[in-house]
Amino acid sequence: MGQPKHPAKTAGTHPRLPPEPGAAEATEAAARRFALLAEASAILMSSFDLDVTLNELARLLVPALGDWCLVDVVEEPGSFRRVAIAHADPSRVGLGRRLWRNNQPASAGANPIMRVLRSARPEVVSEVPDPLPASIIEEADLSILRELRPRSYMIVPLLTSGRTLGAITFVSAKSGPGYTGEDLVLAEDVGRRIALAVGNAQLYKAAEERRRAAESLADLGCFLSQPLELEEVGRRIVDSLGRLLKVGASALYRLDPESGDMVPVVCSGDPETVPPLNLVRPKGTGLAGLAVRERRPVATANVLDDARIVLTAELRTRIEQSPFLSGLAVPLLVPDRLLGVLGVVDAEGRVFEEEELRLVRILADQAALALEHARLFDEIRRQQQEAVALEAVVREITSSLDRRVVFQRILDKARELCSGDLAFLATYGASPGKATISAVSGARTPTLLSVTLTRGQGVAGRVLETGEAFATEDCRNDPRAGGDHVGGGEMRGDYFDGLLREGVVAKAAVPMWFRGAITGLLCVAHRVGRRFTSRDLEVLSKLADQAAIALENSRLYAEAEEAAVSRERMRVAGELHDTLSQLLFSVALKLDWCIQRAPYSSELAQRLSEIRDSTGFMMGEIRRLISRLSGGDSGDRAFLERLRMLLEQFRKLTGIPVELEQRGDLTGLGDAQQEVLYKTFQEGLANVAKHARATRVTARLEVRAREAWFELTDDGVGLPAGTNVVQLAKVPGHFGLRQMLERIGAIGGRLRLGRNARSGFSLSGAIPVR
Repeated sequence: MGQPKHPAKTAGTHPRLPPEPGAAEATEAAARRFALLAEASAILMSSFDLDVTLNELARLLVPALGDWCLVDVVEEPGSFRRVAIAHADPSRVGLGRRLWRNNQPASAGANPIMRVLRSARPEVVSEVPDPLPASIIEEADLSILRELRPRSYMIVPLLTSGRTLGAITFVSAKSGPGYTGEDLVLAEDVGRRIALAVGNAQLYKAAEERRRAAESLADLGCFLSQPLELEEVGRRIVDSLGRLLKVGASALYRLDPESGDMVPVVCSGDPETVPPLNLVRPKGTGLAGLAVRERRPVATANVLDDARIVLTAELRTRIEQSPFLSGLAVPLLVPDRLLGVLGVVDAEGRVFEEEELRLVRILADQAALALEHARLFDEIRRQQQEAVALEAVVREITSSLDRRVVFQRILDKARELCSGDLAFLATYGASPGKATISAVSGARTPTLLSVTLTRGQGVAGRVLETGEAFATEDCRNDPRAGGDHVGGGEMRGDYFDGLLREGVVAKAAVPMWFRGAITGLLCVAHRVGRRFTSRDLEVLSKLADQAAIALENSRLYAEAEEAAVSRERMRVAGELHDTLSQLLFSVALKLDWCIQRAPYSSELAQRLSEIRDSTGFMMGEIRRLISRLSGGDSGDRAFLERLRMLLEQFRKLTGIPVELEQRGDLTGLGDAQQEVLYKTFQEGLANVAKHARATRVTARLEVRAREAWFELTDDGVGLPAGTNVVQLAKVPGHFGLRQMLERIGAIGGRLRLGRNARSGFSLSGAIPVR
């Protein structure tokens, strides 16, 4: 089998293989060696699992070639992994596991296994000196060797095709001659067979990894060819990337086209290491920023020490807390348009090999196509959702003329399409430059409803003033937000207090346009910071257009209803004029005829005159009613005249003197206010006539800044002490009193009923002036 190129350091004969003086003994020894090599070859060829085959082989070689056998395989350049160990005494296996385990490059001088791996030459020590020299043995190994008491050892490199794949170590602990050149020849034969087996196993492992990678890429390609959600696509991509590269964590980032930031879509890996990957990478920062700048895969062994990489303070702090400092980032391009970045992180010092980079490039190409596919799919689905939402809104507009219902549906759709927490809609009213919030969706409290917005104040005021859409991620601290931003993030006013109570942070608002004029605005808000995209503003603008149409439809419907009511009033006025008015006129003429023929001072003549006066009063009331129904305005003079006529009629019917005191300008009284005041005095006088037994009545009317004050007093018996007027109004027989209270309350007025200061009854109160 030939002599070794590097002879042993000492010569001698192994006690187990003594020199054979005769041919028969030599033949028998050679047969034993060949049988040992044949059995070793059979074990090595039985499986590609090195851990199994090498441990079985080690047990075969002990005690044939020594008391111990160690097999170490190179894992990475400059280091090894102990794959197998066997000892004649199983209780000593633990010591053998610890022997010569320091595989760091600095230990090469004191570790014989490292020396053999670096030199690729065998090392044979026929007799281990005693005491052991510390210059060539590490301190940790000295104690083990002293306990094991080796007499001789030999270490053979596992060589194949010029590569050192590991080393096999034999140790003899028995007295007698140490290892010889013949022993080394046999050990090298065994080593060559082991090297061949290790090489084949590594080739098989590499082939299996390539096969699994190819299958994984193929499966991923089939999966990604389907219409999928962006997050679902991202999850499959990062999981595949993590399995292919065997890294600590991986992530997929998408490019924010407006800011240039890298926004995490999905992360995979140990939850304790994911937080640094979950951070948004501002434009140009992190390993992802470097990959984007160079438009190629980039890797680093330590991201904190790499001068090419720009880190924000937050990102640096989070990475320093992570156990993973190495990384790889690959830009996703379709074909030259950047979509995002694939990134992985691992332990410090990880070097990504060319084969791994090749796989990552293939995966990145598939990922880029899949992301574009998912983006298009998401875009189509979103357009469909928008179309369905707009169709529903249009259908609501055409099926309902109640703008509150339509507005509520629009706001619900706005929140749905923009993933908003809150939405409100404000419309212009009679006050110039002010809009009132008329509908709200998603509010926690009713604070915002009916709140007034002023042009130029806050986000909403800015939109009303400029007529342009506006969005902010943080309305409290964004100086562009105008009134929403007050030093230190404080809020002021009903609108701003409402936003604060609702916890609003991000807002987007768009104007409502109709025929070249702003009629209101639509706003969507989030209770957390969030960037609104141009697509969000486009969707809101479409919904705002529909809201403007609904507002105009409701206005036209109100006008149509008002016109219909006006026509009906005209019809009723015509009926009153042509029938009842003419009938009363005829009655009045007949009463005049009767009065003229009745005795002048008779009671009949007196009663007929009273009926004639009442008929005249009824005719006047009908004329005034016809005037109001037909759109005529009697004005303040007509109202005052009516009031005087009412008092005069009361005086004639009861004989009780009545006095009117009037102050202020009556032009501020609308038809509704005049009617309520007239009927209040009318009901009060009727009660005086029925119940008071008064001798004098005083009516007072005074128009002040914002209200009309009225009072009717008499000197009669008044109400019994302790009478509850509100409860009295509920008693049957007091219908007029109940109607008086209801009429005053309906227009926001107040009414007081009670005893006069001196004696009698007092009716007083006030109503708002328009």
